[in-house]
Amino acid sequence: MYDDFKTMLETIVIPYDILNYLAYRTVFKTVKKGNVVIDDVDDMATFLTIPQNETDYAELFLARTYYKALIEDGVSEDNINLYNYVLSELNKSINFKRDKFMAGLLCVDYVRADKIARNWSKLMELAKENIFVRPFKMTKENRIYMILARPNTMPEDEFFFRLELAMVYSRHIDDVKLAYIIVIRYTGDEKYSVELSDFDLQKEFRYAELNKNDVEIYG
Repeated sequence: MYDDFKTMLETIVIPYDILNYLAYRTVFKTVKKGNVVIDDVDDMATFLTIPQNETDYAELFLARTYYKALIEDGVSEDNINLYNYVLSELNKSINFKRDKFMAGLLCVDYVRADKIARNWSKLMELAKENIFVRPFKMTKENRIYMILARPNTMPEDEFFFRLELAMVYSRHIDDVKLAYIIVIRYTGDEKYSVELSDFDLQKEFRYAELNKNDVEIYG
C-alpha cells in the first residue's frame, strides 16, 4: 500500500488533485488486475483501459479529469513543477503556517496551477524589464490573490498608487474583502525577491476617493 501511495504522489503532484484521486480510486478497489475498465466521463469521452499498476490508475484519473483542457489549452509539466516550487517557497517564507493564504493556493487544480505558473513566468520577465502591468488575479470565496511585477525604475508611491487602484477595482467588481498581494521584484544576476502582504478591503483606504477614477481607468 505504501508503494502504491508513493507511486501516486509521483504521478499526481497537485494537492487538490491528490484528494480527489483518493476518492476516485476507491471506485476501483474491487477491480481485478487485467480486467478492462470502462470509464464514461461524459457525452464526449469514454476511456477504455486495462490498468496494471497504480501509475496507470493515476494517469487515467488525470486524463479523464483534464482531457478537455489538455486538448484545448495544453498543460505543461514544467509549469506544474514551477507552481509546486513557488508554493513550496511561499510556504517556507511564512514558516509553514497553515492559514487561509496557503489554504487557497492548495485548492488550485492542474489547469489553474498551469495558468498561475505561466503568468508567474511572464511577471518575472516583466519585473526584469521594469514593466508594470495589471496584477494577475485569482479569487477564492471572499479573498483575492494579486500577483504583480514591481519595476525597479518605478517610484514607490506610484507603484503603491497603482496597486491601490487595482484593489479598489477588485472590491468594486469582485466584491472581495481581503487581498493577498504577491510582488515579484528583480534583484539582478537572474535573481528575484518575492514580497507578501495583505490588505483588509473593508477598511476605507481611500476607497471613496479612488473609486471614481479607478472605474474610469480599469473599466
